[in-house]
Order: sequence, then C-alpha cells, then structure tokens
Amino acid sequence: MERVTQAQIELGRPEKQEQEQLRILRISVRNQTARMEEIVPERTLFISRLPNEIISWILRCSMQNSNPDSAHLHRKRELAGVCRHWRDIILHTPSFWTFIKVTPTWSELFVNICVTRSRHSFLDIEVCSWEDKINQALLLDLLNILVPCAHRWRSFSVLYDVAYPHRYLTLARIECLNLPSLTHVFIVCVPETLGENQTPFDPVFLHQTSSPHLDELFIGGKFVNSAGFKIPATVRTLSLEWGPPHFLASPGISFPRLTILRMSGDSNKDLILHPNSIWLPVLEEFECLIMNPTGLLRAIVAPKLYHFIYDGPAEAFIGLESKFSTVGYLSLYEADVECDPDSIWSAFPCIHHLDVYRGCRDLFREFKKKLDGPDRWQHLKSLTLCSYGGDPLTHISRCKILDCFVAWLTRYRSKDPSKFRVKFDSHVHFKNWDAVSTVYRMLHGRCIIEWEGTRFMDGFRLSGATDGTLSLVRLFHGMQMRRLLILFVPSL
Repeated sequence: MERVTQAQIELGRPEKQEQEQLRILRISVRNQTARMEEIVPERTLFISRLPNEIISWILRCSMQNSNPDSAHLHRKRELAGVCRHWRDIILHTPSFWTFIKVTPTWSELFVNICVTRSRHSFLDIEVCSWEDKINQALLLDLLNILVPCAHRWRSFSVLYDVAYPHRYLTLARIECLNLPSLTHVFIVCVPETLGENQTPFDPVFLHQTSSPHLDELFIGGKFVNSAGFKIPATVRTLSLEWGPPHFLASPGISFPRLTILRMSGDSNKDLILHPNSIWLPVLEEFECLIMNPTGLLRAIVAPKLYHFIYDGPAEAFIGLESKFSTVGYLSLYEADVECDPDSIWSAFPCIHHLDVYRGCRDLFREFKKKLDGPDRWQHLKSLTLCSYGGDPLTHISRCKILDCFVAWLTRYRSKDPSKFRVKFDSHVHFKNWDAVSTVYRMLHGRCIIEWEGTRFMDGFRLSGATDGTLSLVRLFHGMQMRRLLILFVPSL
C-alpha cells in the first residue's frame, strides 16, 4: 500500500512543478505586459510632446504637398483622423481655415465652417472652376457668405476657368467693397462693362481709399484702358495683360513704390506716351512682352532697374543708347537681333548676366561678325541657354550657333576661362547624345559649364562637378536617386 502511495506522489510531483512554472510564466507575462503599457504610450506621444505650433506647421506642409483641389477637403479630413490631438489642432487652429475656394465643389456649409473657424485671421479667397452651365445662384450664395467678412480678405483671385457670366457676377458683387486688409489681387479677363446694360466697370475696391494696403496686383482686361482707373500708389508688383493702359499717359505719373512691372499683350495704338514721362524711382525688374513697345521704352525712367526681360523687336531700342545702363541682368526671348544688334548692345552696355532663348540664336552670329571691333559686353560674366521646349541643343548645333559663340569666347575670354560661366536651365532637354557630346567638347576648357538639373532623355538629368566632370543621374518621381555613370572627365 505504501508503495502505491509513494508512486502516486512521484507521479504528481512533475505536475505540480509544471503548474508552478506556468504560474511563474503567467506572472512574468503580466509584468511584461504592464511594463509595455507604460512604455508604449510614451513612444506614441513623442510627437504630441512637440509644441502645437511645430505640429501645426508639419500638418500644413503635408497639406501643401497634396493635390491642391483636395488639400482643404480630403487631406484635412485624413490628417484629422490620425489621432485626437491632431484633430484638435486642425479644428482649433485658424490658419487651417483661412484659404477659401469659391467653387461648385465647396458647399455653403463648408464655407461657413471656414469663416467661423478662421476666427479673426486674414482670408485668402479664390474664385475658380465655374462653367456656363453651372447655376449662378450658388456662386452668389457663396459670395454672400464672404462679403460680411470682407475686412479680413488678404488676397482675392479670379482664375481663367471662370465663365464670363460668373465673372461678371463676381466683379459686380465686390465692385464697391472696402477691403482694408487686402494685399494681393489676381484677376484675369476683366471686361470694360458689366452685364447686359453695358455698365462701365469701375473697380472701386481697387482704389487707394478702399484697399490702402494693396501690394501686388495682377490684372488683365480692357477695362484698364479706362482713363479713370489708376493703380494705387502702394503697389510694389504690377502685372498687366493687355498692354500699356491709358492711365500711363497721365502727365507726371509716378509709381513711388513699384519694384516689379510686367506687361504683356497688344499695344494700344491710340496711346501717346511722351519720352521720359513715366517715373519709376525704385523699379528693379521690368518684363516687357508687348507688341510695338517703342513708345513705352522711351517713356520709362528707372534709375535702379537691374533685371530686364524682353520679347520684341530689337529695333525698339534704336536711339536709346545707354538708357538702361543700370541693367545688369538681361533676358531675351524672341528679339530679332539680326536686324539691329547694335541697338541692344548700346542700350544695355553694362550687363553681367544674359539669358538667351531660342528666338535669339542670331545674337551669336552677330557676336562673330563683330569680332574685329571692341568687346561690346566686356562686363558679361555668365550666360544661360534657355528653352521653351523641344531639343534646343540639336537646333543650336545644326545652325552652327555654338561655333559663333566659341569664336567670341576665344576672342574676348581666352585669358581667364574660369571667369565666365555657361549654364543650361532646367527646361533645356537633350534628346540625343550627339548634342551633349558636341556642347561639352566645344565649351570645356573655354568656360565653366553648369549642367546641374539639365534634362537628358526621360527620367535622367545631367550633373556637373566643379572640376568639369559630367555625370548622368537617375531620377525617381522627380527625386535624384543615384549617380549612374561618369560621361566625361576633364582630361578628355
């Protein structure tokens, strides 16, 4: 009997040991679980311990990098759904609600939410995506929500995709508003009159008294040719799409704060501008892309002008010797320099940098023709070859333009090649290898070549080192991934 009892005890001992081990294991698991519960929340709350201002900045950057059409709808909803802390930041930070699109895809409810949550912050209003078939009543309802807070408007834009009836309605609704906080305006295709009654459009909201802090104005339309319209004196950047307006003909007109002036479109044949009649004391950049600009060029007086961007006939500069002697940066688009290159050289005697587009290829031919005379642009230190598209280097090679430019380099810059730079902008696209090889071998050793960012075929870019080495870089979704191979080395 004792032997049986002893056997039972021996059989039960392993079972008890197993149970004890399981109990210890369970206790260990509980302890480790409790410890992880203490550690993990600290890890997940790391970003939450950042100041709200930094988190808000990160979230805004994420929204800006997303699709513009969904940045303030879907992307904002996605970010708010990550955690309660992010949701609270988005809901209670006014800067997330200051951009408002007046568009059919934005409901009245959502626009009202933006106005409310932006609190007292400045608003950026953009009118876009209105087609003829869309009911105008919705547009008017959205504008009526925003008009009561017009004192908070910081910027106002009417884009190209707004149909004319909706454009008329928008401009008529805001025509007489007071916008004391408005600094930026972008409006295209503004008509001379509004509605069927042909009522003259007078943008009172652009007057000095209505928008006393207006800083940047982009405006296109025939209404600017109205003699009664004037640009506020506070404007620093002015862009006009329909050529020189009538108000420029006012005697003694001056823009005391204007630093950037851009003009494009057809010139006004009825506009008479007197020489040296437009005083621009602080103008630094002038973009002239209008037809027949001779009168305007003679009228402008800009003692601090540095960057001149031009698209037009070279003959417009005849008789303007040294008028733009302060210009150090000249960009030429389609200037017909073959007719009279001397007029450009004499009008801009002191330029340091020159941008040349496809339309100015004859400039290099004229360089070669004038090699026997003095260096016309002895201050020139760099040249950028630009392109509207296509394969400009193949075109240049075919026209022997580089031969002319190399001849000029050899004649006037051979003493110190390191002091002259030639750059290809990011829009230049090499489509065949022969063009790259030709350009490299002709220019290397005569100047410093800057290849950085220049496109080669699809998905590749060229990269040049300071020692003259040229390499090929592979891109992935627009980002540089890795250098594939070295194409040229200085010894070649």
